[in-house]
Amino acid sequence: MTLKQTFLIAICLLFITSSCEENDDNTEPTNSITLTETNYFYENDAYVYALNIERDQLIESIENGTSNDPDADQTRIETINLIIETTTTSIGFGLPPLPIPPAPCLCWDIWNEQKFLIADNTVFAIEATIISENEELIYNANTLGESLNINGFDIPAKAYSFSVEQNAYSGPATLSITKINTEGEQPITYSVPIFIE
Repeated sequence: MTLKQTFLIAICLLFITSSCEENDDNTEPTNSITLTETNYFYENDAYVYALNIERDQLIESIENGTSNDPDADQTRIETINLIIETTTTSIGFGLPPLPIPPAPCLCWDIWNEQKFLIADNTVFAIEATIISENEELIYNANTLGESLNINGFDIPAKAYSFSVEQNAYSGPATLSITKINTEGEQPITYSVPIFIE
């Protein structure tokens, strides 16, 4: 082996070992989070859920003859269907992907241990609040701050932490989300009913 080959092998080994070093104290960086199957929800799942509620209400009003403008409502239904078809839902992480329930019962009406909001990497800004039926703020998440580190999702995503404003609340509530997909774009705002256990 020549001196040049030995030198190249030494440099390669140095590069490999330095890139694989572990954190000496085995702690995660402060802006990293650990996700489980139930401690977060994916924003697009809430968005599609809200769109389904709106579509069902429009269909019912057309069928019952209570719609003020059936043609406009039908156009909105078609728009909703297109949005739902093109919206990514139920992202997974790891191999194989884990199921991503928005709540342990795989439904949106029960909320108990979600601590993180996951949004597509394309979301420019997002704000989520949970308000009790008495209009008291229970949880709040705002993405004006830096996103948290997450790895291994099927798609590029951002994570944000919910701050707990009231710990002891249990009962009906409303999850409200306002998001801007691209800077300068009109915000999308929607709400879904939930129950906090």
